[in-house]
Amino acid sequence: VRWQPTLNGELSAHPHGDMQMPAAPRTWHVINPGSVGLPLNQRPTAQFAVLEAAHDADAPGGWRARHFDVAYDRRPVLDAFKTSGMLAAGGVFSTLFYWEVVTAAPEIIYFYRWAYERGMDPDRDGLEATFERYAVESGRRDFVRLHDPLYNGATG
Repeated sequence: VRWQPTLNGELSAHPHGDMQMPAAPRTWHVINPGSVGLPLNQRPTAQFAVLEAAHDADAPGGWRARHFDVAYDRRPVLDAFKTSGMLAAGGVFSTLFYWEVVTAAPEIIYFYRWAYERGMDPDRDGLEATFERYAVESGRRDFVRLHDPLYNGATG
């Protein structure tokens, strides 16, 4: 059955249904304009913005945005991939996701682009074999290891 927005009543017009606003007015909001824990802009930091209510004279529209880019120690997250068994159980995609945490780059997209540029389709030609070729021929595995804080001791 294909999803039809007109068949979903209130949720099609208002995704939060009939949620009530808090009794006290909000003076700030936290939003995620990109990614707090998994940015894909080659900066492995927690990135977020805080919106603050402001007088219209100070900030047109009544809101002021402050952007934050905060370094954090990614080692516990990366270590959990290994110790939880997720890295081993999840195969290629867990490995690529791990690489994304290390590099803050869209590793899954890089992999598929590399394969398609060479006339390969990982989903048809064998995901594991295509990935192994990619990891070696592209040099990406070595690149990731060089930047992996579990191997080089960096915290950021």
